[in-house]
Amino acid sequence: MGSLNTVTATAADTCSNLNAFSGISSLTLWLRADCVNGVATVPADNSSITTWSDVSGNGNNATASGTPTFQSDSGNLINSQPVINFNGSATFGSIDIRATTRPNITIFAVYKERGSGNREGVWGVDNGNWDRFFLARWSGNDGLISAGNSANVTGSGFIGTPTLITSILKYNISNGSTVYRNGDLATTFTDTADPTNAYTSLLIGSGGSGLGFTGDIAEIIIFSQALTNADLITVNGYLNTKYNLGVASANLPVSYTAPSFNSFSLAGSATYRNTVSISANVSQQSKITFTGNGKVIAGCKNLPTSGSGSSHSASCSWRPSNHGSVSINATAVGTVGGLSGTPASPLRVLVNTRSGNR
Repeated sequence: MGSLNTVTATAADTCSNLNAFSGISSLTLWLRADCVNGVATVPADNSSITTWSDVSGNGNNATASGTPTFQSDSGNLINSQPVINFNGSATFGSIDIRATTRPNITIFAVYKERGSGNREGVWGVDNGNWDRFFLARWSGNDGLISAGNSANVTGSGFIGTPTLITSILKYNISNGSTVYRNGDLATTFTDTADPTNAYTSLLIGSGGSGLGFTGDIAEIIIFSQALTNADLITVNGYLNTKYNLGVASANLPVSYTAPSFNSFSLAGSATYRNTVSISANVSQQSKITFTGNGKVIAGCKNLPTSGSGSSHSASCSWRPSNHGSVSINATAVGTVGGLSGTPASPLRVLVNTRSGNR
């Protein structure tokens, strides 16, 4: 048995990314192995954990039964992140997830299976009545979701493989409940679990009676609502970045980049009151604005580019109205994402006097 964990927090000793879900309502429970004490200072490797601090701000700390341990050695990490290890009998208890209290609920679990049995419960409240619970392994490498009815979850129990399982339970809605594995839809079913006759405290590291988990859990996130697809993508983005779970890009937030200039040029010399073309080529579809001495050139604001791949061009007709030195520049704003890139390198142009009759 490892040593008991004691950590003294300081005002500045806060965990990172605590605002990752600030735009999503009903965050109810957030357990992170890298923030097991609610502070960034982590306990010693193999320490026994008696309380897993809830960092949702709701104070729903999870209390241990048995001896779950904190693991931070290289052999146990998930993408350099620590985990809590469960030995098949250790659990944590926390909030009530019965349908009478939370008819709609979304549960994210990042874990790594170590046991080879077929009753490996990651979380649940089952008291023997097929209540709400999730088994990472039920039939070989396939798991099972239960809520009155049950459904197989393909590929959730590969031993030693970090896995994200997201369960959205909507009580008594026909085929309204869904499970996702690493962001991809795994199954749809109907939650008909008894709304009251189940354990009142969610077990983490067990599905309920006789359904203990042997393995590691890195993070549990629970919302007291059925999240929208947009909100699922937000949470997927946070978890995939942190644990490198291989979530498909379609199930992740879109990552926008700002346009950059490939080229910026003047077609010939600039002559007073003679039209000359200014051209710019950028790395993505954009709108380009051309300026002279910091002022927008007439007819040259927000010009759409044309092109493909990493080559998109726009041109502007400039008719110099002053003699002497002029600084020509351009800015680009991406059409998708709306990000502004770094302005082009300015062109210092000497406007010549026009020859011939007026």
